[in-house]
Amino acid sequence: MSHSVKPSVSIQRVNVVTFHNVGGVAGAQLSLCNIFLLVLSAPVLAIDTDSDGLPDDWELANGRDPLVADYRVAAGYFHTCALDDTGVVCWGLSDSGQTTIPSLANPTEVSGGGNHTCALDDTGVVCWGSNRYGQTTV
Repeated sequence: MSHSVKPSVSIQRVNVVTFHNVGGVAGAQLSLCNIFLLVLSAPVLAIDTDSDGLPDDWELANGRDPLVADYRVAAGYFHTCALDDTGVVCWGLSDSGQTTIPSLANPTEVSGGGNHTCALDDTGVVCWGSNRYGQTTV
């Protein structure tokens, strides 16, 4: 679980009244000044359970699951894959099938190798692409 600090900032107007002694005379001159202050509140600790940079309260308010990261990115030699709300998406060179995504059941992680890709889903580890050295045999 990671925590991020979210300070609250506001601008407040303060009226200041000053009295001046005018040339030693018993009378006084009254001055009214407006001062604008930038007020920084005490930091509020925002919990980010899935460490994706989005606070849990924001994820809940926007219909997201605060226990699951909203994205993951993985890269191989010449291909890239990402895990987002729709599942795993891959693009780039696919000369070994490394961007041809097999059927996945609720993927939660993705990892890119040189010419292969692996994901973790409800069935376990699933890999695709080049298997020249057994890297997709799991």
